[in-house]
This record gives sequence, C-alpha cells and structure tokens, in this order.
Amino acid sequence: MEDYTESIERYLLEAKEPLTAKQICQAIWGTSKPKDIKKCEQTLTALMDSQKIFQYPSKAKNQKERYWHDSPVAWVKQKIYNLVEGNDKTLTSKMVKGGIRKWEKNFFDEALEQLMDENRLFELKFRNTKYLLKNSPVAQIKEEIYNLVENDKPSTLKKVRGEIKWGKNFFDEALGQLMNENK
Repeated sequence: MEDYTESIERYLLEAKEPLTAKQICQAIWGTSKPKDIKKCEQTLTALMDSQKIFQYPSKAKNQKERYWHDSPVAWVKQKIYNLVEGNDKTLTSKMVKGGIRKWEKNFFDEALEQLMDENRLFELKFRNTKYLLKNSPVAQIKEEIYNLVENDKPSTLKKVRGEIKWGKNFFDEALGQLMNENK
C-alpha cells in the first residue's frame, strides 16, 4: 500500500461527503481488515491533528465517526445556502433549520452567522419571525422610500418609516444610502 497520508488526503478531497475509516480503507485499498482500518484511523488522527481533515459525527447511532476535507461548519454553511438559494419562496430560519439533519443542527448557528457576515444571506426580522433572504432588502426598501416620496405620499420621515411594513431594521441603512446618492 502506498503512503497512507497522501492517499487518504487525496481521496477525501475528491469525496462528495464525509466517510468512515472503513469506507475510506475499502475505497482506497480494497480491504476492510481490522489491522488496515486501525492504520487508516491512526493516519486520520494525524491528519486531523494537522488540520488537513475534520471529524464529523456519525450518521446514526451505532455507527462510526466520519472524516472529510472540509469542516462540519463549512458543510452546514453550504447546505443552508443551497436550501435558501434553491427555493423560490422566502424561508424562515426555523424552516431552514428543519430541513437539515439532526447532527447538522449543532453547527447551524455558527454556519448561518458566517453566511450573514459574508453577505451571502441576510436575515430580516419581522415581528417574531426571522426570514432568510438571498439578497439584501436594502435595495428594495430604498425603492419603496423613493416611490413614497416621489408619489408625494407621506412627506415626513416618520410617515415614510410607518409606510414601510417590513424591513425596519434595514430602513436606516436604506435611507442613509439614498441621502448619500442625492448629495
């Protein structure tokens, strides 16, 4: 068998999902003998120590932990993004969390926070509900403010703010951008 470290690292880079030590050993060397799996597990531990791979929880009870080239947070982050991006309707945070596996929920908050920090997703709070949006609502709110003022609807800032029924937490940002554009 060739060098365990290079083979495992290369195989996990190409794998589409996290795999157990037994699955890795079977796929690379065509064996699932206990001594080979033990050597594979030792190599996986060394790769984890050097942060080249990451450990994942098992898929179900009585199964072994799994390994992959990306962190569990990165996995969940991509899954959240795909759920929101691939859906035609606006989803709530609760709906998205309900669409992932039990073990993935442990990484949900951190993954969602990273997506929002990267401006890949936006959270809009309306009453007690948190909506996850693909695009910043600021552009839409700017357009609503502009239309209200142009059509000579409410003329005071307080009235304009009252006319915008959603996105109050983005209102000030949208208004600030509009004011800077008109200088």
